Amino acid sequence: MALSMALEIALIVVGRLRVPQDNAIIAPILLTVSPIAAALICGYRRPGELVLVAFLAVFFTLLFVMVFGRITGISTGIVPPIVIRTLAGLLAAVVTDQVGSARAAKNVTAG
Repeated sequence: MALSMALEIALIVVGRLRVPQDNAIIAPILLTVSPIAAALICGYRRPGELVLVAFLAVFFTLLFVMVFGRITGISTGIVPPIVIRTLAGLLAAVVTDQVGSARAAKNVTAG
């Protein structure tokens, strides 16, 4: 989450991008670079796990943003991105670990 926020701040300050006018530029960068970098930093090295955790982080982030926006009507601010990105990353890691554990257990019983 901190990596994502730092990247967004850099895009806004250094890149002179504005929210929400430049969201079409900011969002794809945040939804590509941040999850992959965070997955690497957290130790997901196998290509399957790396792709899965990055994809799930993007998926959950978009899902939570849509649900939160629909429920509250709030589309900007500082608190929603912090909460949403944290929850999305946590849930992505938990699901990826569960899938990895299930695969490991299957390999042990099959092997």
